[in-house]
Amino acid sequence: MKSLIVAIAFLSCHASFGQTLREKAFTLGDEKDFIANSCELMPECDCCSAELVLLTTSTFAVVDRCVSGDTFYSGTYSIKDSILTLVFKQKVVNEEEDEGTNTTKQKLRPFTLKDQTFKIKPCGKSLILEGSGAFYKYGVGLDNAKEAELRQELGKSIAFKMLDK
Repeated sequence: MKSLIVAIAFLSCHASFGQTLREKAFTLGDEKDFIANSCELMPECDCCSAELVLLTTSTFAVVDRCVSGDTFYSGTYSIKDSILTLVFKQKVVNEEEDEGTNTTKQKLRPFTLKDQTFKIKPCGKSLILEGSGAFYKYGVGLDNAKEAELRQELGKSIAFKMLDK
């Protein structure tokens, strides 16, 4: 009986992943940076993490973080059977820091990106993304304050606005 209750509780949570994830944000990172027992990502290098923001019920943005300048991606997503699928626009915007003039330049360019899929899985009291493909292997949800800060940053970002053109 106890296992039946656990199974029903898991399936209830499992069925609602799509609703739970809509309009959320995640840190993405590699397998070596994922700490399974605490469900955390601890990226320890430059250019080895990104932030994924599910902007609406069907659009997303990804910001690859690097000291020399960030790279912005966008596209559409869907959630079906506990699988999150990201379909990228085939272009990116790279930000480049010019230390001589202390300015940031943005460059829009075509870029071929394959779809990325993530299994949505429970981890402790939260959900994680476990990826397949060449992008990132894990995603861990951001707290509400960090998520709000990231949304505000994207709203002001020239680079992100360039992806919509």
